[in-house]
Amino acid sequence: MVSLIIKYCPVCNRSSDQARFVGEFCEFCVIDKVRQNAPTHAAVSQCRGCLRIRTREGYKKPSNESMASAISASVKGKFKIDVMGFTEKHADVNLTYETDGGSVTFESGMELKRTHEMCTECFRRRSGYFEATVQLRGNPERIESMLRKLTRYVERRKAFVTKVESVTNGIDVYTSDKLITSGFFKDYELKPGRSYTLYGLKHGNKLYRNTYLLRL
Repeated sequence: MVSLIIKYCPVCNRSSDQARFVGEFCEFCVIDKVRQNAPTHAAVSQCRGCLRIRTREGYKKPSNESMASAISASVKGKFKIDVMGFTEKHADVNLTYETDGGSVTFESGMELKRTHEMCTECFRRRSGYFEATVQLRGNPERIESMLRKLTRYVERRKAFVTKVESVTNGIDVYTSDKLITSGFFKDYELKPGRSYTLYGLKHGNKLYRNTYLLRL
């Protein structure tokens, strides 16, 4: 018959019948020790325009998952953070800590300090940033239909239409991303006239804006 060896925690004297052991100590004593170095505060950056929060993967809509990523980017330590819920100034979290003998998980609370900034997309929207101009000319109904298609196309790819201006016999549409705009014409098998305008330098490289003329 195989006998089971009962372990006793050298700190609290709990037995392995009473608690799970992590290495030589019961999980309660491991948690008590680890909790001393657990993070209690985190700084979370939030865009004042779209209200998304800055995570390791970029700006995301507030959720338990994105808040966990934002907190992890802010605090130091070897803790895995899962957010159970949060308010403007507080988050309820589960903290998991890996040790040589295994891992422990415990509930905790964290105070949140919100800092406000402007994400690149909102800054570009507000500053009127654009990389391409689409000149739509011809039948008004066809122009409106093409504008809707173009707007949906760029927004689904995380770009945006900066502004739309009425001109003689059509409209000028300014978009934030020239590569996405070029992809629109390719995917819809359209063949507009094309021209390019130099508008600046970045790290010694010339920057161009694209202009597309499409007659409808």
